[in-house]
Amino acid sequence: MAENAPLKNYQLASSYTYGPIRTRRCGMSLGLNTLPPNLKVCSFDCPYCQCGWTEPTARGRGERLKYPEVKEILGEIETRLAELSAAGERVDTMTFAGNGEPTLHPKFREIVEGAMALKKKYYPAAIVDVLSNAQTVNRENVRAGLKLLDRRILKLDGGNMRVIEAVDKPLVKFDLPEILEGLRTLGDVTIQSMFVAGSTDNTGDEDVADWIKCLDVVKPVAVQVYTLDRFPADKGLKRVPKAKLEAIAERARKAGHSAEVF
Repeated sequence: MAENAPLKNYQLASSYTYGPIRTRRCGMSLGLNTLPPNLKVCSFDCPYCQCGWTEPTARGRGERLKYPEVKEILGEIETRLAELSAAGERVDTMTFAGNGEPTLHPKFREIVEGAMALKKKYYPAAIVDVLSNAQTVNRENVRAGLKLLDRRILKLDGGNMRVIEAVDKPLVKFDLPEILEGLRTLGDVTIQSMFVAGSTDNTGDEDVADWIKCLDVVKPVAVQVYTLDRFPADKGLKRVPKAKLEAIAERARKAGHSAEVF
């Protein structure tokens, strides 16, 4: 993280692929979007979200929305991969992220199956992963899709519901013990944790201690600690200095976790 670098703007995906772009965690990453173009759909309404606030029509699990057809999504992914491969472009990862929470698509598993096959065809050395808020981790279709991926990056921004309500603002039921158990039993998960200051702050000693207790339950293969890189929905939020992020990561390391600051 370039501590003094200006925050960046973020544009919602207007299609089902975007990039490749250089990312802090995934190298040259081709973004994969399972959600309607130009619309944020999420079960959270995080004040720090680079996509802005969640649209009222897309709140929760977006049950009222018409989701893109699987063949339409996979068709665009294949077209883009074929273009990049023919041009000799580098692709380190193919990341399901896009316009909110990618696992909300009701046919998430089928999309993952198709994407894995296309990776094998065009970029066999690439990693296919996901950035997810973990709220759907106990849904059967989602778990099946997650297990097919090369890497599962799931969020945990707090270790108690007070922090989660403030930092993530879940729009549907979020049962922390159930989510932790789902993450633990999924296995081989990377936990990604956003720390912020200003109008909301989850960096206090007790909050970090609760967060580490949750890591102890999940036993992730890696922990990614980071702060704002793009403009958040809540303009009152501020970056956490890198020294403080390093101190948080070091506390996680002392508890036996492999933590890295981005």
